[in-house]
Amino acid sequence: MVIERFHSRYLLHTGKRDPRAVQKRLDGIVGSLLTKELHNRLSRDLGDGSPLYFIKKVEVEITLDLTGMNDLTIARIWSAEIASAIGRMLRSTDCAHPTVESDMLVFRDRTEYLARFIRDLIAGTAWNRWYYQPFRDLDVLAERDVVRFILERNPEIAEEILLSLLESGTLEEVLERLSEHDVERIYSRCIGESPGPGALPENKHILDRLITEAMRDGQFRTALTRNYKSRLKLYLSIRRRHPEFRRRAALRGRIDEIVLGGNGPDMETAAQGIHSERETFTSYGGLFLLARTISDLRLDDLIGESGFPGYGGASGLSCLLFFLALKIVGHERSEPAETDPGLLLFAGLEGPVNITEYTDSGTIQAGKRLLESLRSNLEKGLSHLDGVDLDESLPIMPDVGLEQMVSSIAGLILKVFARRLRGFEGSSAEYISRHILHRPSEIIHGREVIHVKLSRRPLDVVLRLSGMLEDINGVAWLNNRNIRFSIAG
Repeated sequence: MVIERFHSRYLLHTGKRDPRAVQKRLDGIVGSLLTKELHNRLSRDLGDGSPLYFIKKVEVEITLDLTGMNDLTIARIWSAEIASAIGRMLRSTDCAHPTVESDMLVFRDRTEYLARFIRDLIAGTAWNRWYYQPFRDLDVLAERDVVRFILERNPEIAEEILLSLLESGTLEEVLERLSEHDVERIYSRCIGESPGPGALPENKHILDRLITEAMRDGQFRTALTRNYKSRLKLYLSIRRRHPEFRRRAALRGRIDEIVLGGNGPDMETAAQGIHSERETFTSYGGLFLLARTISDLRLDDLIGESGFPGYGGASGLSCLLFFLALKIVGHERSEPAETDPGLLLFAGLEGPVNITEYTDSGTIQAGKRLLESLRSNLEKGLSHLDGVDLDESLPIMPDVGLEQMVSSIAGLILKVFARRLRGFEGSSAEYISRHILHRPSEIIHGREVIHVKLSRRPLDVVLRLSGMLEDINGVAWLNNRNIRFSIAG
């Protein structure tokens, strides 16, 4: 707590008291006890959190009996009156939409305060705002020097300040005022950590996917050159999209690697280069046959609407599809299903997700919403649900856990899938998984098509007659790519 100025005026009743002695005593209380008591009281009333409160002026009138009170009691009464006045100001002031005339402002934290200062600085209005008094000594500097000073003096929150500027649409204006050397200093000292040798993981696919998403953002589709402004904007764009992603040093290192390794292609070209056509092998190529069933059930939409959180840069939808895929293939099998590249590709992931680490109260509530929405949607009636008992396949479970929910939905997917197989409508989940889904396959995947070359199985003729080998177009969770099937050999 900082008090710039404390002005007191004392009125005494007529009597024999020496005014100078009264003033000396009360001024002494202000200097020694009142500030401490006010700090303690405001900490109790407002909490010790991170909000910043700026008050231009607060006026109080109190009556004190100096004869019957000691100094500490006076300080406590005085501080209580000031704290009450501040509380009334908080209740009556629109702190979220301050004006130049506002007597009180509240910022969520220091990050918001500094980001607001930089925005107002760029807009040319900062120096006539009383609540920026702490920066008054900087008004002799150029704007670029003030911005650099703020960020370099606050390296622990510099990223968050820049993200706030990005969110408000001010970042581009700020960068225009900074030289390349300024941005290099900010990028080197304030962004992430120095990657260092060996900082990049062996599997870079997840980083490349995050970078590609950002490169396709129209706001950043400008020349991807070797300069630090390009790197900073790309880094912040990814951080904004995936705030839960924590491997910042690896991300920064991968961006530097891409920028310095090229000859200045535009961002779209770079994105295409990252995701050129690739070939992989999987034990579970048949999983991709389920994409049509999942889309018909609107399961991908319902998962997205249920509010499952992302994890480690992956979306909530991809996490749930990963858990469903593991349950469907039965990850007790000898093959390491969790790291199977085809299974991960099917879920839209680059690496496995631990269900124990992922599960919390938020995912459990999202699971309940998903079950309710799925059941409500299915009760409206779908032709391929004929013969599927919803009460058995998707029972109402008030205290359902994430694993139990995944198990129920996985079973439903397989039952609906089986209903479409001519002559095999009543097949068990185990039978479908073993004889149709669990098969070695070659997958060639690019920007638009995922081509699954399934190894031969006796039931392939059933798949063909049931229309299961026809192309599946525009699979939403796979970046709207098409899935094409063929039988190897």
